[in-house]
Amino acid sequence: MKKIIFLLLISFLLIGCGKKVDLIGTWNASNLTYIFNEDGTCTKMDNTSSFSCTYEEKDGIINIYLDNKDEIYESGQINPDLLIIGSNVYKKADN
Repeated sequence: MKKIIFLLLISFLLIGCGKKVDLIGTWNASNLTYIFNEDGTCTKMDNTSSFSCTYEEKDGIINIYLDNKDEIYESGQINPDLLIIGSNVYKKADN
């Protein structure tokens, strides 16, 4: 029992010490781009259009909103080197 508690404690410590992802900046997928700003605004672009949005990030999850912040437009997962939104995998551009 002590071993199980010890292993759980170590696991939680390692998770808590994980690398914090800097979401701010430009993220690219095949033909899609997201630009995340420090003020909680973002822009999504494809080959033909772009639109403004807002976002919230908490505990490795990102929620993206259009005009109505009551309804999530897209949701995704933030990893140290990747941003996964729907079926798209974004990599951070070198800034």
